[in-house]
Amino acid sequence: MRVRYLLPLLLGLGACASPNTGPTIDTLGAREIRLEEPELTPIQREEVIKNYQSFLAATRGGEHYDIAMRRLADLKLEEGEEANMMADEARQAEAHKELDAAIELYTTYLKTYPDHPDNDLILYQLSKAYSLKGESGKALASMNRLVRDYPDTEYLEEIQFRRGELLFVLRDYAGAEQAYGVIVERFPGSLYHDKALYKYGWARFKQSRYEQALDSFIALLDRKQKQGDVLPDRLSPNLSRADRELLDDTLRVISLSFSNQQGSASIRQYFAKAGNRSYEPLLYRQLGELYLAKDRITDAADVYLAYVSSNPMNPLAPEFHTAAIDAYTKGNFPTLVLSAKEEFVKRYGVDSRFWQQQSEADRQRIQPLLTRHISELATHYHALAKKSHKPADFQRAAGWYGIYLRSFPADKDAARINFLLAETLFDGKQYAQAVDQYEKTAYQYPAHARSAEAGYAALLSYKQAAKALGPRDRLAWQQRQIRSALKFSDRFPSDPRVPAVLAKTSEELFALKDYPRAAETAWILLQRKDSTDPGLRRTAWIVYGHSRFELGAYADAETAYRTVLQNMSSKDQQYRGIYDRLAASIYKQGEQQRDKGAYQLAAASFLRVGSVTPASTLRPVAQYDAATMYIKMGDWNRAASLLEDFKRRFPKEKKLQQGATEKLAVAYTRTGQGAKAAGAMLALAAASGDVAYRRNMTWQAAELYDKSGKPARAVEVYQSYVKNYPRPLTPAIEARHYIAEYYRKTNRPREWGQWLNAIIVADAKGGRERTASTNYLAARATLELARPHQLAYERARLTIPLKRSLKQKKRLMQNTIKVYERAMKYKVAEVTTAATYHIAEVYHDFARALLQSQRPRGLSGEEREQYDLLLEEQAYPFEEKAIDIHIANVNRAREGIYDEWIEKSLQELGKLQPVRYAKTEKTVSYVETIQ
Repeated sequence: MRVRYLLPLLLGLGACASPNTGPTIDTLGAREIRLEEPELTPIQREEVIKNYQSFLAATRGGEHYDIAMRRLADLKLEEGEEANMMADEARQAEAHKELDAAIELYTTYLKTYPDHPDNDLILYQLSKAYSLKGESGKALASMNRLVRDYPDTEYLEEIQFRRGELLFVLRDYAGAEQAYGVIVERFPGSLYHDKALYKYGWARFKQSRYEQALDSFIALLDRKQKQGDVLPDRLSPNLSRADRELLDDTLRVISLSFSNQQGSASIRQYFAKAGNRSYEPLLYRQLGELYLAKDRITDAADVYLAYVSSNPMNPLAPEFHTAAIDAYTKGNFPTLVLSAKEEFVKRYGVDSRFWQQQSEADRQRIQPLLTRHISELATHYHALAKKSHKPADFQRAAGWYGIYLRSFPADKDAARINFLLAETLFDGKQYAQAVDQYEKTAYQYPAHARSAEAGYAALLSYKQAAKALGPRDRLAWQQRQIRSALKFSDRFPSDPRVPAVLAKTSEELFALKDYPRAAETAWILLQRKDSTDPGLRRTAWIVYGHSRFELGAYADAETAYRTVLQNMSSKDQQYRGIYDRLAASIYKQGEQQRDKGAYQLAAASFLRVGSVTPASTLRPVAQYDAATMYIKMGDWNRAASLLEDFKRRFPKEKKLQQGATEKLAVAYTRTGQGAKAAGAMLALAAASGDVAYRRNMTWQAAELYDKSGKPARAVEVYQSYVKNYPRPLTPAIEARHYIAEYYRKTNRPREWGQWLNAIIVADAKGGRERTASTNYLAARATLELARPHQLAYERARLTIPLKRSLKQKKRLMQNTIKVYERAMKYKVAEVTTAATYHIAEVYHDFARALLQSQRPRGLSGEEREQYDLLLEEQAYPFEEKAIDIHIANVNRAREGIYDEWIEKSLQELGKLQPVRYAKTEKTVSYVETIQ
């Protein structure tokens, strides 16, 4: 210290040196006393020392010399003590110097004043100076002298303690025991007593007198127990650091003492003699810990179990049993650990006699130990089962988890244990039981860390359990699974797995055809803000779309499918299926509208199939149905346009093509497009496998071409008809007739003749199929075929040489007549009358030809006249023949037959026999009368 106050000693010295001139005690009563704290002037210790030194030098044995010497020695001791506390060498050297000065002053003092009554203090200070200087022997000599010469000194208990300490350090344990013993025996209330008692035991211990050492240590513990510092199984938590260190070491040396004897057996033997103590558990515990510190594992466990054996019903027994288990664990004795834990549960479990005898407070204290060991047993067997994969091991683990839950169903860790039980059952492939335990863990406890995990694991267990079920049981099981999944999603809405669970559940509901709940579940997923996984959202939209589709809510389905396709690559395997589903949802809307009679809306929906899903397989039928809707509305032009597009766009739609063509034919017909209608019918004919249908369509097509002013196209179709459908006979011959007429009208005689001849041949071969119609057409054809012969005949001229030309003319005449005669054989009235007329005209022409034939050259007038008479004779029979035939023709009027050819025969007869047949009016009247 830099500054010190003047010591009272100096003040005292000053007072002694001053004369007593102040007021006396008697005078104090009459005065007002004011006590004021004197103001001391701080001075340096060095200055005080110098003052003392000056004083000693000046007085040399004078009054107060001894006090000054002692005070100077004390100051030097103080200086040395402070310097001795410094670490640097200079200060250490200074400390020794000061301590030497103090020792010299104390020694001088003792020599100068050997009988001074305060020499016990001087010896006390001298021993301290020697101790500080490290001269233990001299310090001990000073203390020995002190206790010898001053046995009643007030410093005795301290000096004896210091003696004991020094002797102990010097390993004079007997001397230390004696020094400590003085304090223990004579100063029970001393501040040094407990420490001395502690060292008293140690001194005995060092002499291997363990029984006596224990007496000292137990005595110390008894004192501390009374003070509340030692509890039955632990030290008070309120101990000071020094007291805790003292008691900790006391317990340690007690343990060493027992250990050096017979261990736990010594504890029992000792207290059997000394009487039991409440803190015996503490000593057992300490001894066990000592053994553990020395890795004497089994010895430690034996100590703990010895306590259990001696105190089986003590509330602390479970803790000691646990300590034994921990010891085995530390020593890596798994077999011993396992058996000890099982024994623990057997001894202290809730079904044990021990448990029944404990207070509720003790039960609460024991419960953590029970739960710990049961839990560890369960996890042990669980881990073992995972390695062995033996069902029995899983069952054993499940059994321990079950014991835990039955014992402490409301335990704070019960939910975790229940989860592990479920895990064990799952690992042991007891999936149905695992489901029950997972669900219990998830939903029957207050929310905990594994609530959601358990709920999700239950869903996995459902899936595994279903594999072993038959179809009938599997359905009910799946319904349970779905309820569990929905419960999971509802109970743990923030769990990141909920979207996946909802997606899977919606799929399963859809598979079960529970479309309302499937759609509802999928929609819940879609409305979640955390539902951002593209795959899950796609699944939800698909399920929602499919479910709404099945429920007939096709507009909702369309929305869902559109959403899916917007976020799906066209290369995705599901793309095509969803694409077609979109088309179907739109198409179904059209069907609904059609069924309600809303044809306009239906048509629009059907057409949207093509605009929204142009590549859909439904597009053809949708477009077809759209056309049908327009037909129903009478919009034939729009229908025809759609059907035309349909036929161009979808040529491979064989089934619909025929219907489209049929509808198109009707539409064309309704809109006056006969040629197009005919084309449609030909297409129908070509596509059909029904011969009658093809024949009918071909015929109608030909007729439509004819009505549409396209005779050439009609002829082509009729030709095809004749070729492909020669039967039935009648229409086939009628077709030939149309063709022949066409060629006649287009002035193509060769083709015309060919088709007329075809009519005749077909009729001739018709057999029983021949009808009046075929007979008529064959007759007409034969008649028409005669005309070219007649023209050829009429063009033939009789020229010189007459014989040759006459022969040619006659041959042509005969051929012509034969053809007309064949026509007459058909017995068709109008053909017969025509043929009759033409035959008559052939004969008449032959007569005229003879009369108009070329005359030979060089005839005289007479010869010419004779030649002409000869020709007239030759022509006359032919003219008569012509008259007869005309008459025969006219006579048919009597049979009710009258036509232009009979009329012409009458006209010719009027020319040939004017006298008889010139009365036209009468004849006509007659004929009309006949008619």
